[in-house]
Order: sequence, then structure tokens, then C-alpha cells
Amino acid sequence: MGDDTWDWEPRVYMLVKNDFYTDCKSMFSFLQYSDLKARDHMVCWSKLTFAMEELKLDMNGFLEATCQRAIGNERPTAADSIVMQTKAFAEHFKMTPEEFDEAWAKHVTKKYRKK
Repeated sequence: MGDDTWDWEPRVYMLVKNDFYTDCKSMFSFLQYSDLKARDHMVCWSKLTFAMEELKLDMNGFLEATCQRAIGNERPTAADSIVMQTKAFAEHFKMTPEEFDEAWAKHVTKKYRKK
């Protein structure tokens, strides 16, 4: 049996079909690499790919807005991070995290392979 961990589309498809994925707002609270589970990594890559390739969202402004506090020695709390990223999402993408999740989930169920 070969290693097929690179083939994440069917896994993400099943996560979406079973409504078992981490939503954007929850992801905004991740402060450490260790906060992410294996499925979160796949979902993050899928959402980032969707944002950049399908929606053509410019990530630069969003990333600058969400990294401002970390430029000094201050680190945001999980609650601060949720507020900061939700605000940046609205300003730079003109949508809520919930609207993004809905559009992404529709895209996954329409475009990703089931198996």
C-alpha cells in the first residue's frame, strides 16, 4: 500500500459532507501550530486555495491587518485573534467568515472528488 497523504481532496470532501470541519472563526483562535489537528491542515490549505484561486482574494492586506499586533512583542489572545481576523475579513474580503465557509463548502461539494 502506498502513501496517499498528498491526496487530500476526497478527505476534505468527506469532512464537508459530514459537517465535520473547523470553521473560520474557530481557526482564527489557533495561536500555536499544535492547535491544529491533521484535518485542520487539510481544511486550511483547501480554504486558502479557494480564497486565492477561486475568489481571487488578495491576501496581503488581510495578512498585514492580522499581523499588526504581533509585530511588537505583544501576542494576541485567542479572543483578540478572533476579533482582529473577523474585522480584517470584513474589511478586505467584504464577507463574513460564515459567508466564506458557506461558499467554500459549496465549492468543495461541487468540485472535489468523492474518492
